[in-house]
Amino acid sequence: VDRLIWLLLLSLLLFELILRKSSPVPFSKLEKAIFLYLGWVLFCFLWTLPDKTKEILRQDLAFLVQGFVMPMMTCIIVRRLKWQPQHFDFILIGLVVVGVFLFLIGAMQYFFGITWFVPTYMEVIHHGRATGTFANAVEYCSVLSVSMLAAILLYVRSSNNIVKFVTLIAIGLMACGAVISMTRGPLVGFGLATLYLFIVDKRVRPLFAVGAFLGGFIGAVLAFLFLDIDSFVNRLTELSP
Repeated sequence: VDRLIWLLLLSLLLFELILRKSSPVPFSKLEKAIFLYLGWVLFCFLWTLPDKTKEILRQDLAFLVQGFVMPMMTCIIVRRLKWQPQHFDFILIGLVVVGVFLFLIGAMQYFFGITWFVPTYMEVIHHGRATGTFANAVEYCSVLSVSMLAAILLYVRSSNNIVKFVTLIAIGLMACGAVISMTRGPLVGFGLATLYLFIVDKRVRPLFAVGAFLGGFIGAVLAFLFLDIDSFVNRLTELSP
């Protein structure tokens, strides 16, 4: 699905550039940094080619495209498409709905052992942790982190109190999903992203202040009631990924 969406976005960009002959958007400093980083990743990939078997090459190529090229080039592609405010809100709402759905799947898996949505066509490498519809907890938590950021943006953009309230509940649910995934890397990225938002956007500061206090308190209570604290602490402090 993610590859189809990415190809759709790329097709829309080509339509804008070729058929509508839109004026090219100059590259920002961030986009130049993305190209530089992708160039380094590609250099590292090519440097190790002689040591790769066909199977490893296939896996690494898929990881290169899905883990680096697609997400980073998406930033560049969508910046050059013609967007209306309602389009942006629609995407944010969609991401939040996906995040809540993933939380429900992860909660059923972690607390009740229900694996209806856990993939069977590929090996799930993390057990005893929420992985949702993915093969590992890192991918699961990464998508939840993106959905939480989308929910934060939706909250600050909305003037409707009902939407704000529902969005806060969604953020709390997705945060619970991130916790039961027991992974750390995506949460570090989420923390850095929220720190950036805190610095550049004053509108999110009250939300983060209140959310940090209430979230920490409620999270501690729920963790005490429902989580295996020893396993959770061991997972967070161990050196293995």
